Amino acid sequence: MDAKLIRTRSNRTDGRWTAVFIVAVLWGVLNAGRLCADTFTYLNESGETQTVTGLLTGSGQGVHAIEQSDGSITLIPEQAVRERTVGADPEPLTPREMADQLTEEFGDTGVRTLVRDPYVVGLVLAGPLPEQSEARVTGFLKNAAQFLDRVDTVFSGFCRDLRTETSPPRYPLVMLIFERDRDFNAYTTEATGGRGLSSERVSGFYSPLTNRLAIRIGECRSFQVPLHEAIHQQVFNRGLLQRLADIPTWFNEGIATGFENNGERINIGPNKVNSIYARRLNGDRVLDWQEIVTADAAFRGDVLVGEAYAQAWGLHWLLVTEHKSDYARYLKQLGQIEPLQKQPPELRQKLFEETFGTTIAELEEDFPRLLKAAMRRQGVRLNSSSNPGYSLTSGDACEVELTAVQRTSRENLIEVQGRIRNVSPFRDFAFYVTVQTDGGFYTDWFIPCVSRLETAQLPKQFIMKHLPGGPGTEGTTFWVEISSALPDSEEVAAWKRGEYPVPVWNPRN
Repeated sequence: MDAKLIRTRSNRTDGRWTAVFIVAVLWGVLNAGRLCADTFTYLNESGETQTVTGLLTGSGQGVHAIEQSDGSITLIPEQAVRERTVGADPEPLTPREMADQLTEEFGDTGVRTLVRDPYVVGLVLAGPLPEQSEARVTGFLKNAAQFLDRVDTVFSGFCRDLRTETSPPRYPLVMLIFERDRDFNAYTTEATGGRGLSSERVSGFYSPLTNRLAIRIGECRSFQVPLHEAIHQQVFNRGLLQRLADIPTWFNEGIATGFENNGERINIGPNKVNSIYARRLNGDRVLDWQEIVTADAAFRGDVLVGEAYAQAWGLHWLLVTEHKSDYARYLKQLGQIEPLQKQPPELRQKLFEETFGTTIAELEEDFPRLLKAAMRRQGVRLNSSSNPGYSLTSGDACEVELTAVQRTSRENLIEVQGRIRNVSPFRDFAFYVTVQTDGGFYTDWFIPCVSRLETAQLPKQFIMKHLPGGPGTEGTTFWVEISSALPDSEEVAAWKRGEYPVPVWNPRN
């Protein structure tokens, strides 16, 4: 046999890990109280005079948080304020007005919207939409809105089961779907101020500042990322938790990881075993629950974030299933934390252990036994998810499936082949795909046009082109990069002339 399988490495962080990096931008701002609605005149970073009117939801460490009529929150430094005028509370935008705001923001030809109160779904387009595609876009938006309705129903049922009161959203709930990655990346960088994980590694997120949910169009195939982020949006808009409050990340992510879906059907809630996270907890561990409960650092870095999310799911599942009444009381106490009030580690631990009447260590000791018993009852099996030499990459309106082997008879060159699927339900795309290795080599394919929802083959070839700046050594790991463009664009015309995007050596940790 002249081949061996090689490892693949994802080029994007699991979408269900992404909300935390938005929230992390806000922590470190302290001490706040809910005040009245005001108009602030202040100087921005460029020294220009600006005004903002809204509800003052919190102040701390020299910052004011102003909640505006569209539900977004603007943070302004206290020292930059030049005038403050007390006024009436701003009237929240209606869903129709919110849709109009999105049209103004992205342009008449740049977005299509659908209103399904309280939801507003927007599709940010890659370019002008062919007339024959308008009906398909409308159907796509209706499908997305129906999914949000299902999230609402399932989440409301979870809250009723806990006997936890909820309230209607004050503002329309927005979900933005981006047809092309470059537009999503630019929006993400703007919405986060460039803080947290790089936009290229994020599949979707809910921002407590904008109050919007944003995702890539490829995530609308499995709906896993939209589900996770929509749960965050529900939690902060149904009266359970307050935005900008210093909620422990393990709880915020634990409740979102508790919901699992099979396509558009949401089939698992927080009281069921989630096989994905249970499998992750079956291996070696670095983190303990003491660290998870009292600190958030593990959720902010690439190294431990996978385990941190799994541990958050495990702790949340245990509390919901074995300590239900105490969990409901703990949720209510977290909901009383005011925006921008810092919760030091010792206070977090005290609140947790007093509410549940046990120590963190005792809960952690009980967890393996209880999880195994629940898995037996629910028939959950932890099959291995490892598949060496295989990758499935979503991005830029497509899905790329590849297999790779290392040919020992060809100086250990890596041979790759596969297929690319255009996931857009309403337009054709051209694609440029590269496969890169940790040894600093690449290969590429240019596909001039793939019809909507159709598949094209990526013929077999060896990865043997040298990446500028790469080490030029034997590779053992590969990853996929994708660019898309409209078939009749100048960009594709350049690709047809052989003027492809220049791959950049970017070693992955």
